[in-house]
Amino acid sequence: MNLVSEGTIQKTNTYQLIAERLVGEIVQSDLSAGEFVPTEREIAERYGVGRSSVRESLRLLEAHQVIRPAPGGSYVVGSAASVLEPALQMLVALGGASLMELQQLRRLLEIEAVDKAVQNADHDDIRKLQSTVRLMIENRRDFPSALRADLEFHVTIAEASGNRALLAAVQGLHGVLRPKILGSNVDIDEAIAHHQLILGAIIARDPEEARTAIETHMDFVQAGIEQAE
Repeated sequence: MNLVSEGTIQKTNTYQLIAERLVGEIVQSDLSAGEFVPTEREIAERYGVGRSSVRESLRLLEAHQVIRPAPGGSYVVGSAASVLEPALQMLVALGGASLMELQQLRRLLEIEAVDKAVQNADHDDIRKLQSTVRLMIENRRDFPSALRADLEFHVTIAEASGNRALLAAVQGLHGVLRPKILGSNVDIDEAIAHHQLILGAIIARDPEEARTAIETHMDFVQAGIEQAE
């Protein structure tokens, strides 16, 4: 597949224009995370720009985590979550939203995710959810480790929803909210009980029970964060 389209950038050759063109080409070519983007030399030749401008554009995209370095001086496409996380962090830093508002957004998204997971979760999804609950139980006295398993449980639900945009949003929110949750007053034993109820509802294909269970859990997490502030 020829990622870089023909046609040079005319007049003022700026790294912003090159970056915009590259993002468009990545989208149009439907490249997945981890796939290689064009080399610096190829971009310069196809767009008719200097390699210093290309380097600036690549650095810009790397800073926004659209791409990431790969061995040999090349670049690959970054993950969707890695793009959203810094954007959400910037949103909070600029006062566009609070961490609590992001937690409220997480609540809405995860309710939708569990509803879709009830419909779409397959055997592998169920097995992975069961594994993360076991990890939470095994690490119940090691909160950071238990939290990793906890968040993986929610990511797996988002994966099982079948909606990639929803999955990316959940992952991005987790990245921003994780430090806040780590400092919260969440009771891990109660959290485990909630996860077991959510898992049971997904296995039973019971959308109402699943929704009730995830709402209870999200309210519980939010209360723990509020108490720690």
